[in-house]
Amino acid sequence: MLVTTGNVLSPLARWIVIDLDLMTIRQATTRLSDAEGPVKIQSERTDAISDDERRNMIASGNEVWIMPDPDPPMIGEPTDQLCSVALFDGDDVLQEVGSDCPRPRFVAVLEALAASANRRARSQGHAPAPPSAEAAIGSAHSEPDGTLVLWLRAESEDGSVVGHGEFRYSPSDQNYDRVLRHLGPIPPGGEVLVLPFPPRWPDEVASPQRPRS
Repeated sequence: MLVTTGNVLSPLARWIVIDLDLMTIRQATTRLSDAEGPVKIQSERTDAISDDERRNMIASGNEVWIMPDPDPPMIGEPTDQLCSVALFDGDDVLQEVGSDCPRPRFVAVLEALAASANRRARSQGHAPAPPSAEAAIGSAHSEPDGTLVLWLRAESEDGSVVGHGEFRYSPSDQNYDRVLRHLGPIPPGGEVLVLPFPPRWPDEVASPQRPRS
């Protein structure tokens, strides 16, 4: 079982792979080096799944196999999101690709299992899995002089993309350290996903409230 999520504006993609024989869940973030280059794995981790989780995944996979083809996507606002779902059973392969996940209930089961594996890993002191590309609002990289370059998208309440923008933070910018802490380590020559920013920085002093008259 495989789910891949990403968007056309970023070379990063999130992978969740379930192996029912080995009883494992593998999570990875990959990066496409260029238009014709190979896909490189930036980070990955494999965790064990329980018997109950395996039975739940089998039931969800069987539901996909027996259900008719999903409805064709509705034509609406353009989106840069991509999603691929694949199931492998011997020589039988079922694969579906769409701008939104073609099997949302099945994808939700895999995402829930991934979240459970992440919680177990954190409780055991292991490194967390890479963030979901679907939950990210864009990507970022660092230039040779240390400047942070963020390519972000804005979405409406229904999830449709309403615009994109590039934001640059030089080392002299007053928010540089805050943005860098939010992004986390950026591998040389690589990119990272950008998760939504908090309403205000944790170290920012809140403005005093005006007394009510």
